[in-house]
Amino acid sequence: MKTLKRALLAISILVIIVFGLFLFNETTDFVARMHTISPQAGQISLIVLLVIYAILLLIPIVALFRYKKLPEYPETTEGPEYDAYVLQVKENLERNKLVRNEVEASAMNESSEEFIGRSYAALLPAANAVIKKEASSVFVTTAVSQNGALDGLFVLVSLSKLIYRLLRMYEVRPSIRRIIQLYSNVFGTVLLARTIEDMDLIEDQIEPLLATVLGGSVVSLVPGAQSVTNMIVSSVTEGAINALLTLRVGAITRRYLTSVTKPEKNIVRRQASLEAAALLGSIIKDNGIAVVKAFGKATKQATKTTLGL
Repeated sequence: MKTLKRALLAISILVIIVFGLFLFNETTDFVARMHTISPQAGQISLIVLLVIYAILLLIPIVALFRYKKLPEYPETTEGPEYDAYVLQVKENLERNKLVRNEVEASAMNESSEEFIGRSYAALLPAANAVIKKEASSVFVTTAVSQNGALDGLFVLVSLSKLIYRLLRMYEVRPSIRRIIQLYSNVFGTVLLARTIEDMDLIEDQIEPLLATVLGGSVVSLVPGAQSVTNMIVSSVTEGAINALLTLRVGAITRRYLTSVTKPEKNIVRRQASLEAAALLGSIIKDNGIAVVKAFGKATKQATKTTLGL
């Protein structure tokens, strides 16, 4: 963790320096051009640009310090550290618009633990809907695309976007360390996504669904479509692996955001894997036909092109 923090700090400083030099050069050039028109125009343009830069710099700073940062996860559910933590979580949730829309005003008077539990229960359906929607998008896109490099980039962007959306949904103000922990889990999960255990989960989900969801559709695509069955099954499997990864990352992120004590990584990962595997079947059922139809359309078009029709 310390090594990762140092690396991220070094990269951030480098990016800030490069951006600062670029901004300084562009500002100087623009002011000089305005000065050729009129000295007053040059001075006014410089003042306006500095004001704009100051406002753009202050906006994220104000947003960052608007809410109190959550303290570190307490080790247990007892003691002053835990009491301070749940109190801060409750205060943050009370400012959450989604929570205020779903939880009765009378719940504000409940104890911190009761209010937190009620709030997380209210946010759970929306969070699961976001996770499932992102997983469905990843499944269809990577199953149809079949482009290793682009698929990997798409999945990485989708995972990052998913984590950000969940953060915004729960509206906590995590410390830098907590953000790094979340993204470390993402990258750790990416590295573990194609293990034998995951392949076994994929097979368990896909095998009973292929005959009912894909089997008849594949045969009915075009005459001789049986020859592309293996390719379609391979594509569905590829999409399912990436969808499983997305579901798992979403579950891990949600569990970190809703934990009131320090999470055990192994337990979180195992629970997230089981939850993701349980949801994978519905992802394949809901989107498998769309993948088959996409291949069928491409096959028919290729056949027409080959025959000159």
